[in-house]
Amino acid sequence: MSSLDLFLFNNPEAVIGFRSVLDQVTGGRSVAHMQRMPEGNARFSGLLSLENGGGFASVRSFPRDLHIRNETHLALRVRGDGKRYQVHLRTNDTLDGISYRASILGPRNWGTVVIPFSGFAPTYRGKILKRAPPMQRDRICTVGFMVADRQEGPFTLDLAWVRALRLVN
Repeated sequence: MSSLDLFLFNNPEAVIGFRSVLDQVTGGRSVAHMQRMPEGNARFSGLLSLENGGGFASVRSFPRDLHIRNETHLALRVRGDGKRYQVHLRTNDTLDGISYRASILGPRNWGTVVIPFSGFAPTYRGKILKRAPPMQRDRICTVGFMVADRQEGPFTLDLAWVRALRLVN
């Protein structure tokens, strides 16, 4: 097994590299932010509102080459609140477009979630695409986290790190 660190949230610079993308673009009222906690982790938190056609809150990293080449899985060290979250990967630097999504249920205590890159489904604005190009791992340039699926109310997902792994049989 080999490992490539993508985001180490004990580094304050890692948290600064994320921006919010909210349902406010369609009239919703959800709020979310990513902040560094005193314990040295990042916290994705906010309030998911279904008012006014809302229903999602997310953060995503600014685009950059993440240098993923031969890795086969994404690994996250997380602590959740019992809600289901989505992890989004993008292969282009546009604000809108295809993203590749996988769902996670963050454990209430710190735990590691490992997702094969083959487990990410192509989506566009929340809808799974039947015909989409396969994800090109070497073009992944953003990582994002989203809460949606009508899970109204406050949410919190803590992150210690995000890594790409090469797991060989």
